[in-house]
Amino acid sequence: SVDFRKEAGIPFLMGIPETVKVMKALCDHADRRRRPLPQSPATRGYARDVAAGALEKTLAAHGLREPRGGLASDPDSAARLATSIGFPVALKLVSPDVVHKTEFGAVRVGLASPGDVTRAATAMLTTVRERLPDARIDGFLVQEMVSGVEILLGAHEDPAFGSCLVLGLGGVNVELMDATEILTLPLDASELGAALSRPKIARVLAGFRGAPPADVDALRRAVAGFADFYLAHRDYIGEIEINPLVVRARGGGAVAVDVRVVRRP
Repeated sequence: SVDFRKEAGIPFLMGIPETVKVMKALCDHADRRRRPLPQSPATRGYARDVAAGALEKTLAAHGLREPRGGLASDPDSAARLATSIGFPVALKLVSPDVVHKTEFGAVRVGLASPGDVTRAATAMLTTVRERLPDARIDGFLVQEMVSGVEILLGAHEDPAFGSCLVLGLGGVNVELMDATEILTLPLDASELGAALSRPKIARVLAGFRGAPPADVDALRRAVAGFADFYLAHRDYIGEIEINPLVVRARGGGAVAVDVRVVRRP
């Protein structure tokens, strides 16, 4: 009976899916027990490396470059900057008070002309000022359009497990598909390989619905660089997220399109 099994300490599971999940968890636990507990290296970065205006350069030094682009102060200068970059472009409102930009219509992609950029920027200003009248607006970020597989990268300090890295499908796929892995840091190459081999992620990286295969080697380098960056600067960063990291077709590299960082006081 169930009562006898409880008294004897024998686990009782109802259903095949639940049983398989538990067996998988036991196998993973046994695999980790055979490896020594990783020791996080001492931080070696500086607070100035992650300050506003320096973060982009620091990430680039770790192999995480942003798309070509720049900051414009108003809709007209955004249109001129877009022309110098070349169309199509992406446009984002820059404001410390607008965190989830898509909810405010503060991100537009595929803008194909100066007029498109001017109209989109003006509409963003109107929407944000109507919904958040006191929001600080620093201008507009204009960037080249990049396409490929969208990946989510994140890092934070967990009270129980220490430094952790979050890896999964990014962009709208974050909400549509449950394809997120949590890895402890320092990064273990075999665990990263296993995470990228999970069916949902691997299927997209291999070329989903006629798309070309993604540059998986570039993705590995980007993840490794991201992990190294976070460990070096974790004393100054509460959490950091890149969503999306766009992995281009094989040989094309990876580009950090949108970076969100929460700095420690």
